[in-house]
Amino acid sequence: MLKTARMVKELYDGKFPETYEQLIKLKGIGQYTAAAIASFSANEAKAVVDGNVYRVLARYFGIYEPINSTKGQKTFQQIADDLLDRQHPGRHNQAMMEFGAMLCKPKNPGCNICPVRLGCYAYANNAVADLPVKLNKLKIRERFFNYFLIIDGDTILMNKRGDKDIWANMYDLPLIETSSLLDIDKLVLLPQVKELFGVDIKITGTPAVKKHVLTHQRLYVRLIILQSIPVKLKNDWFFTPVGDMKKLAIPKIVFLFLQGIFDL
Repeated sequence: MLKTARMVKELYDGKFPETYEQLIKLKGIGQYTAAAIASFSANEAKAVVDGNVYRVLARYFGIYEPINSTKGQKTFQQIADDLLDRQHPGRHNQAMMEFGAMLCKPKNPGCNICPVRLGCYAYANNAVADLPVKLNKLKIRERFFNYFLIIDGDTILMNKRGDKDIWANMYDLPLIETSSLLDIDKLVLLPQVKELFGVDIKITGTPAVKKHVLTHQRLYVRLIILQSIPVKLKNDWFFTPVGDMKKLAIPKIVFLFLQGIFDL
């Protein structure tokens, strides 16, 4: 708010702007707010699209494009612009917003008394409860992957992934997943680390942690390079020549680590 006040003072000599192009430049003012102020205070021909307007347009025209998608927002804005009464934009915008708030409500809308119900797609197709469509926000899951690199001569210990998780049936390195990014000295004390690699672990390198973003997951991937030691092999672990790694389907983030160590 303070930054916006300073911008008003510096850019507009302390007079709060009324035009859309001026308003949209202010910190904290988006398209909806700028259009509302411009149309209400200066009668500028800018269509306001808020939650109420989205609902009215989606139901009346039968638009199934999600209102919180980029394409959906462009579609609804275009329709609102086309419908706008350019002679009375302020009155038009207020009427659309009030119509959605008071009659075309999210729940229990007044369809039986709606003056435009005969032309309404949702009313005619029993789709009032289905519109508008909104994408559920994906919950991003954070995961912490600790890969262990063990080299024996010209071979490297690899892991064949299963088919129930990301990178199904691909190949990576021995992995221990933790619930957070642990310090190395704490990581090597974990029971599963001791069970697989013993208690006398000798670490020869730990490249920087890499962040890898998937659609619904955020991975923090670490590589721990171990001195060649006896290993308790799991069923899906096997040694393969370093030169054959290019023949394997390896996740990109893992391959980047290996590429930084070997001449691949």
